Amino acid sequence: MEKQEQEMADKYELLILGIGNILLGDEGFGVHVVRELEKYDLPSGVTVMDGGTGGEDLVFWIEDAERLIVVDAIDAGAEPGTLFRFRDGDLDLASVEHPLSLHDSSFVNVLQLARLRGCLPETTVFAVQVESIDWGLALTPRVQEAVPRVIKAIELELSAIMS
Repeated sequence: MEKQEQEMADKYELLILGIGNILLGDEGFGVHVVRELEKYDLPSGVTVMDGGTGGEDLVFWIEDAERLIVVDAIDAGAEPGTLFRFRDGDLDLASVEHPLSLHDSSFVNVLQLARLRGCLPETTVFAVQVESIDWGLALTPRVQEAVPRVIKAIELELSAIMS
């Protein structure tokens, strides 16, 4: 196999990346969503990954994706369970003052790093407004109700991408 063919074989057509800390209640939203998505029969070329709290190391997974969907938690001061959708063009990655993520290392930093490395794929971020980030493995009821809504939003996004 030629080098270019091998590089393409190692790439994800579309990576769905759920990030968050499942030990902190709603902060683990992205991980809960991708664990649920793993039960679905997704189209060929779609890879689902639990990014946990991988921080800046996630850039090495992102650089292998042609397209990226990220699922995360956010504290934007909205009603708990509110779902947000951002495209990479919606985010001025150079001037974000408040992290879109609740993690120690903001996921925006990962996107900035990928852009600097020249490997940022076309990206969509789905984020849910948290209610509680106290110790615990379960999502609060209002955030749990957002899981099927974000999965439906991801299905619609996949349908548009894959058609």
